[in-house]
Amino acid sequence: MDTGYRARVPAARRLAKLARNLARGNIDAGQPGLSARFEFSMLPADGGSVIPHTDSPGKVITLVVSMIRDGEWDPAFGGGTDVNRPKDPRLYYNELNRQAEFDEMEVLETFPFDPNQAVVFVKTFNSWHSVRPMTGRGSPAMRKTLTINIEADG
Repeated sequence: MDTGYRARVPAARRLAKLARNLARGNIDAGQPGLSARFEFSMLPADGGSVIPHTDSPGKVITLVVSMIRDGEWDPAFGGGTDVNRPKDPRLYYNELNRQAEFDEMEVLETFPFDPNQAVVFVKTFNSWHSVRPMTGRGSPAMRKTLTINIEADG
């Protein structure tokens, strides 16, 4: 199914792809393809966080999958993924993934850090998200995730 969505690929990446294709005798650079990259992450329940951001321009979709068993995480620690809106209108447009402070954001929704779930983000100019500092003071618990990044090939 064609959703009509086309990722914005930086001009330098498009030019590099065109040069590679020309070297192979192919004149058309074509539409960018997609690739996947996987990241494993662990944040400490004692203060770990991810500051507000919108993801890099080459990303199309991000899936954050929790990697914990039932009963392994205390919800009182926090660790949910926040969907944010900047308080300052000058931060509304953030295609290039500038980062912000927590106090510069209004939390619109929090997806709790629960076992067997995935949070999915489509990269846009205003897809601000974060993980607020967790409150598991003295706990050895870790917020473990697998992040799957779907990116536009350049």
